[in-house]
Amino acid sequence: MGINFFLRKLLHLLTGIFIYFLSFHLSQTKLILFLIFFWFLFSLFEILRLSLIIKIPFENLWKKLLKEDEKSNLTDSWFYLTGVTLAGFFLKIDSFRLLILILAFSDPLASLVGFYIGKTRVYKNKTLEGALTFFLISFIISYFFLKCSWHTFFLSLFLTLVEVLTRRDNFWIPVGGTFYLNLTKYFLGLF
Repeated sequence: MGINFFLRKLLHLLTGIFIYFLSFHLSQTKLILFLIFFWFLFSLFEILRLSLIIKIPFENLWKKLLKEDEKSNLTDSWFYLTGVTLAGFFLKIDSFRLLILILAFSDPLASLVGFYIGKTRVYKNKTLEGALTFFLISFIISYFFLKCSWHTFFLSLFLTLVEVLTRRDNFWIPVGGTFYLNLTKYFLGLF
């Protein structure tokens, strides 16, 4: 996979950490407006990149980070930002922060473990070792927020299944997490 694989994972991690810390400095309304604004800018970038209407500056920097299938399709980064923006819109700030940290840490670490250590294929290119890493990191992060073992366990299990079974997990983790957290809040009064 090479250096680009690590750079993508590092960018994934740093973006999540940036959004997490930004959520402490902006009101939730301003944070959502920031995410929507940045989503529109990034969507414009994607449209221009895919349509090749104009040459986009600094192409030698960002083009190296693209996976082969992203050269003619939307990038995983666009799905990441779309999922995070939707989560920010539909969740209270504490729930949003929880999902951002899970997305920022669990997903890239699971990918690294799955790629370098993973031997047992579970579904398509996902490995048991990567899934267990995702579950463990999600459980640890969730426990600090939720302080409830069974709720933490089921959230982590649900998000692990979402990560393993979906192709665009950068989108589905925050969207699925939003659905789960809102459902448990509505029916069980949790978080």
